[in-house]
Amino acid sequence: MWARDDGAVSRHFRVPHAAVAVLLAAGAAQAADAVTFLRMVRDIGPVAEANPLVAALAHGDQLLPLMIAKAGLVSLVVGVVALAAARYPLVAAVVATLAVGAGLVGAWSNVLVLLNPIRG
Repeated sequence: MWARDDGAVSRHFRVPHAAVAVLLAAGAAQAADAVTFLRMVRDIGPVAEANPLVAALAHGDQLLPLMIAKAGLVSLVVGVVALAAARYPLVAAVVATLAVGAGLVGAWSNVLVLLNPIRG
């Protein structure tokens, strides 16, 4: 239970605005990376993936664990930002920025490969 401004106790948990923003931004960026990755693997194959760990898992048909790990990563980032935002706002902002940036760079590199596929 949480105290409200008027002294009453609220029975509803309110998610901080920063956590919601990070969930939307990081979730969208990581989802874009995931969707473009799946399309790239379908069209070209796992050989096109630049990350050797991800490529190895994709070669072994381990796509579901990869997507679960990506969702877990977004959840972890949101949790860290929610916990750190009040006390360490700079750390929370850096973590959120890195998560969004990583997703956007991953999606961008996947799109570049899809536009100009590696044949080999």
